[in-house]
Amino acid sequence: MPRHRRQHALAGSLGGKNRPAQCTSPKLGRVFWPCLLGLACLTTLLTGGAWVMRLLPSDAQLASRSSTEAETSSSLPLQNSAVSVLPWNTPLAQAAQVPAEPLPSKTTSPEATSKAASDTSEPPVAEDWPRPQAVLMLSAETNGYLEPCGCSLTQSGGMSRRLDLFQRLTKRGWPVAGLDAGGFVKRSRRQDQIKYEAILTALRSLNYQVIGLGPADLRLGADFLLTQQVADPEEVQKSLAISGANVTFFESPDLGTPLRTKTFKIGEVKACVVSVLGKSRRDDVAPAGVANNITFSDPDEEIRKAIEQFKGEKPHLLILLNNGTVDEAKEFARKFPAFQLIVTTGGPEDPQSKPVMEGRSWIIQPGQKGKYVSLVGYFPDDVKTPFRYELIDLDNRRFKATKPMENLMADYQKRLELEQISLAPELVIPHPSGRKFVGSKVCGDCHTKAYEKWEETGHAKATKSIIHGRGGIEGEYISRIYDPECINCHTTGWEAQQVLRYDSGYRDLETSAHLFGNGCENCHSPGSEHVRIENGGKATEDEQAAARLAMRVTLDQAKKTTCYQCHDGDNSPGFEFDKYWKEIAHPWRD
Repeated sequence: MPRHRRQHALAGSLGGKNRPAQCTSPKLGRVFWPCLLGLACLTTLLTGGAWVMRLLPSDAQLASRSSTEAETSSSLPLQNSAVSVLPWNTPLAQAAQVPAEPLPSKTTSPEATSKAASDTSEPPVAEDWPRPQAVLMLSAETNGYLEPCGCSLTQSGGMSRRLDLFQRLTKRGWPVAGLDAGGFVKRSRRQDQIKYEAILTALRSLNYQVIGLGPADLRLGADFLLTQQVADPEEVQKSLAISGANVTFFESPDLGTPLRTKTFKIGEVKACVVSVLGKSRRDDVAPAGVANNITFSDPDEEIRKAIEQFKGEKPHLLILLNNGTVDEAKEFARKFPAFQLIVTTGGPEDPQSKPVMEGRSWIIQPGQKGKYVSLVGYFPDDVKTPFRYELIDLDNRRFKATKPMENLMADYQKRLELEQISLAPELVIPHPSGRKFVGSKVCGDCHTKAYEKWEETGHAKATKSIIHGRGGIEGEYISRIYDPECINCHTTGWEAQQVLRYDSGYRDLETSAHLFGNGCENCHSPGSEHVRIENGGKATEDEQAAARLAMRVTLDQAKKTTCYQCHDGDNSPGFEFDKYWKEIAHPWRD
């Protein structure tokens, strides 16, 4: 197989001429401010959660900055020494003490943009925005979710819907680029390497410019990651860059991967980006003392170097990607107030509808599993609201499947088939009981009523459902019969949560027809010893009783643990035991 190519919203200065006029009448103030607050709340409700932000820090917030931040900020001389606290809507020439290139005025009214959006039948996205000079699609912690699991038709996310969003924005003539703080895979197996390559292919088609590195990404191996980015430093500036300013492979920073920083343009807006791995994540890459050809430096020091470098770049936007905790992101914001945006991992799976303000910086948590995208629009001509934010839920109501991503998924599944990933030795484990799987039909030789009931359920059809699909699936269905992450719950004989195959569990269509479906033994454990004894094999009465007891699952066990091996929050978010148990209840022994 050929190797891949290495391949301002602090609106108004608190002390300057842009400061909003204050109400000096106590009576008028008692009426004015509650009305203003009510109007703001009403606006939020009417916009459906889209957040147009004009953030003013209080004097107390600004006064509480740490001495470290003050030292960092004062180490770079201000263009205008009369301004001591800089609003976020000033050019980065002042905020980061770096000369910013002038931008032509490109103001379009919200009414014109709304009309353009309403000219199509598509549900609204950022419908109240005027035309931005740049739009950022921000994401993090995909965690292996190239698509939402097909087990639940209402789940959000997936690269296919993300492309639909991207196409809508670019269709309006908006310049769009993407950034991701990293965390693309869950494990470090060969399947995860193939998936990482597929995700990078998807991100390139979405004009992603910089992606960070998470612990699981790094566990894929330094040698593998080197093959995923172009080696030519000039070429990598034009393409998707794998970045980690404080991460080094093979103790050789000059390899060019990970890239230390990247400067790129979104339309005519210049952005400078630096990405770091937080100190909190280092031990997740490899246990202490284990050599893996990956070394780390102090993220603070690397960020300082990056800001110094950016002085000559004349950027309009300065952005930090943090693969670490939210607390680490906030600490970076306090230490390095030049960053307008800090995109971080470590937040909840379903994120808050708006960023967190820390000093001058927006801390953006895009959520996990690719369910959401954070949109940030840049409007430098708008003194009051130069940045606007909307959290996009990639649901199946507003967004549809796209053919290029369907083709990508088909290619991904074909690679799993060709490389026989489901048969890989790294996936095979012995069952802790030492017993073997025999198949549900063998169980049915004695347990006739229970077997007849099983045949009526979706469990019996589980394997067919990943071969042929089922009703309600978006787009053209692509078989997942060679995908371990689907086989694990749609056949018999896999450890579902860890996606590992028991040595006597389902292997393939040709040799494992007896293990089709989510069979009896997935819940009751392998039946070989029980079958042997019940068919006349040598055993004492105590051994026979023990073999029978080993197959028993109580209703309480099923409700607390057994069913949730597959019907977990990812695969069955709407699962209710008491409701679904009625569909499969099988109290008979004969």
